[in-house]
Amino acid sequence: DVQIAVDICMKAVRNEYDRLILVSSDTDLIPAVKEAKNLGKIVEYVGFDVNPSFAMMRFSSSRTLLKQDDLLPFIKNQKNSLQETHGHKRIGRANCSRL
Repeated sequence: DVQIAVDICMKAVRNEYDRLILVSSDTDLIPAVKEAKNLGKIVEYVGFDVNPSFAMMRFSSSRTLLKQDDLLPFIKNQKNSLQETHGHKRIGRANCSRL
């Protein structure tokens, strides 16, 4: 978390990006998001529609909320890839909480 926040801020100060696409719902990053916006950067929050971070949506410049169907084209074996595992959906080898 700390390294991501430092990178967001330092790269914004160094003008190494114009737009930050942040695929994280970690609200600990909000101070870094605010600073990047104060420096004129566009911050796009990408989350999942089933459990979005309303705080990240509030403080970002724009947002994209992904649906489970949005991920299906990226799964090799679509028929057998999605399985319920202890309250989480399993996509390929990665466990994605509350997908």
